[in-house]
Amino acid sequence: MSNKPTNDEIARLAKITTNEVGTYKCHEQHRSDDSWLIVFGVEIPPELRGELSHHLTLLVPAKR
Repeated sequence: MSNKPTNDEIARLAKITTNEVGTYKCHEQHRSDDSWLIVFGVEIPPELRGELSHHLTLLVPAKR
């Protein structure tokens, strides 16, 4: 079982606040390589989308 990333870890990678992660994060998908795909809602303001893909996702690498 892989370690699910915390909102703090996601926030650091996405360069947004932990509260913003909690507000706009919709789904987390554990991938076979132990990474996590984090999906954000369309409600996330454009100025907070800088590190997200155009699909509003963020890939969190597997913890080693």
